[in-house]
Amino acid sequence: MIGGLAALAWLAWHPGVFRQVLAAPTLVTQSRHPLAPGVELRVASVPLRDWRVIDFEVDLAKAHLEVGTAPGGGFLSELIPEGAIAAINGAFFEADFSPHGWLVDKGVELHAKRESSPHHLFAVRGTTVFGGRWEALPFEPVLALQNFPLLVENGAARIQESDSDPGFPRTFACDSGGGVVHLVVVLPVESSGPSMFETAKLAALPKALGGFGCVSAVNLDGGPSSGYWVSAAAGVEFVEPPVRVGHSLAVVAN
Repeated sequence: MIGGLAALAWLAWHPGVFRQVLAAPTLVTQSRHPLAPGVELRVASVPLRDWRVIDFEVDLAKAHLEVGTAPGGGFLSELIPEGAIAAINGAFFEADFSPHGWLVDKGVELHAKRESSPHHLFAVRGTTVFGGRWEALPFEPVLALQNFPLLVENGAARIQESDSDPGFPRTFACDSGGGVVHLVVVLPVESSGPSMFETAKLAALPKALGGFGCVSAVNLDGGPSSGYWVSAAAGVEFVEPPVRVGHSLAVVAN
């Protein structure tokens, strides 16, 4: 009770955040599954919405991200790098399943930058994470994905409600600071999924208030490409996207 009163008092002194809480969906954790040192799968739901939220929390001091590819793409479970613990769809791709934009893995460029597409980027080097325009990237990335839109920048949602699209399943990558990233898949059970506006609000909302507390977040995809894979050793069921994808974004233990 004391904690709840303290939270209400804090919100009273931060009316902007209070308005954000009212406008944003929030998470209720259903279960947690440690997958490896520094890697945890959380399954959550969103009150008043028929959404199942899959959250892979990754401590980059203990695990890292890799891209899984194959000529012509494939189903997600076919695009798993050696030693991977979990994986999600790794961003937009073209009709021939080639990457949509800039793609870097293990410091090697797999696909060139696409100038004609938004220059939004999710990039990692060690425990340092960047989400923003590639012109502002402060390091040579070990992993980089060009995709759009940028959902959260400097801790604030960038998507306006008037700019949003209809609800779909969603996939996004989030930097929550301190070398921790979240790879998130939102799967509607029977209803439509979140709009881009709702996704951005959920990503930006502080963890203490039921969000992800993202410093930055980049949309990776939506619709039928949304799903996830988990190693059989984890003993957790997964939901593979029903369609082929261009490449995966996988979690690998160090």
